[in-house]
Amino acid sequence: SSVRYDHSWANLPFNFSASARHSQNTINRTFDLSLPETNFGVNRFFLLKPGGGGASGKWWENITLAYNNKIQNSVSTFDSLFFNNQVDWKRSLRTGMNHNIPLTTSIRAFKHFTFTPTLNYTESWYLSSIRKRLNTDNNQIVSDTLRGFAAARDVVMSAQMRTVVYGTWLFRSGPVKGFRHMIVPSLSMNYNPAIGKKYTVERALGEPSTTYSPFEGSLFGTPTLNKRADMVFSLVNTLEMKVKSAKDTITGTQKVKIFENISIDGNYNALADSMNWSPLSFNARSQPLPFITFNFTSQLNPYALNTQSGRAENRFQYDVNGQPFRLTNANLAITLNLRSKNAAPVMNSENASREELEMVNNNRDAYVDFNVPWTLNLSYNFLYSRPGFESNLTQAISFSGDVNVTSKWKVGFNSGYDVVAKQFTYTSMNVYRDLHCWEMRFNFVPFGLRKSYSLDINVKASVLQDLKLSRKRNWFDLQ
Repeated sequence: SSVRYDHSWANLPFNFSASARHSQNTINRTFDLSLPETNFGVNRFFLLKPGGGGASGKWWENITLAYNNKIQNSVSTFDSLFFNNQVDWKRSLRTGMNHNIPLTTSIRAFKHFTFTPTLNYTESWYLSSIRKRLNTDNNQIVSDTLRGFAAARDVVMSAQMRTVVYGTWLFRSGPVKGFRHMIVPSLSMNYNPAIGKKYTVERALGEPSTTYSPFEGSLFGTPTLNKRADMVFSLVNTLEMKVKSAKDTITGTQKVKIFENISIDGNYNALADSMNWSPLSFNARSQPLPFITFNFTSQLNPYALNTQSGRAENRFQYDVNGQPFRLTNANLAITLNLRSKNAAPVMNSENASREELEMVNNNRDAYVDFNVPWTLNLSYNFLYSRPGFESNLTQAISFSGDVNVTSKWKVGFNSGYDVVAKQFTYTSMNVYRDLHCWEMRFNFVPFGLRKSYSLDINVKASVLQDLKLSRKRNWFDLQ
């Protein structure tokens, strides 16, 4: 159960929310309570510009500042201890406050470049911290809790240089009117000085020491322990084609995206002791037709494998066999989505608000739409993985869809076939029945290890979501 309160101030950049959450497991008797959780924020505003207006040509007037504050209090115990007032609050209660201040600006450099420096400062306050020590009796590291105020701090400084380059090719005649190629290169520098506290526990002779943060397991995460200086680079490409179209009565042309995205990115850690380069990522996405999509992702590692352990070591692949990279994984996904001609691309209703319609249209698969007589979704996935000397290959075809038997009945299915294993994957069937104010759902897994079924009859209204009748048999009940 949960309750939440939100408030924002008119004509002021402030917002506030408070909530309380409770979770209880009736099997293992655990009891989790979070009370209260608050969040206070100051929206981004221009720090040095008179009147606080929009961006201008002066870089110092484009400096923006924001602030966010979070407070959390939570306790995890057992219900018998909580209701009998036997909770050891000093040990069980976790409380903390987090402050986050991002400072950024945008500068136009060399006419065609955008330079964006950013400073992000985070500080967390706690009422306890930990210290680790070595138990010499069994050579094990144990943790002690220290009560008292403690602050964890982290800061990240970054700067990005970005531009956009366009290239066009136009034709005077023919069905193809032209091509446009857009290139977006960017280069970023990120530096984290690791200002947070850290301690070291020395172990027995010959064993490595252990470095830790006194805020391990804290509410807002552990600050960075080691300094980092990363150079991040990326190159994004988009290729479009303009063709003649009789459907467009205004311009007579239509844009076709040959490649929505072709990108290459990676980073270099200047402060790392070895293996400074990260694997190179290559991604491509294309949707030549509205009902078909191609996605391709891969990773290329510049470092060679150790012949003994089979793990990457500080030696370039080029020095081994003259190849610049080693392919570690690749994934190709082809998706085909077919719908009947009566399918409406956008759901509209006079009884719903704009926010409700937007949520439904962005999550069409989560709702039953009887205006679509049938749908069929096919996909093919090819996955290649070779992190070491051995490679793994997976090929799978999946298919799903549904059909309206009547205006009140809808039947759907979901299945697939593993090409390598030569067997069907997880298969399920579902039946939906509209009962006016009520609805019925029947889900059935006919075969396989997860063979099961469930029948639910419930009220449609979300405020009465607990008013329902359920009958189910899980897969472990049918073994």
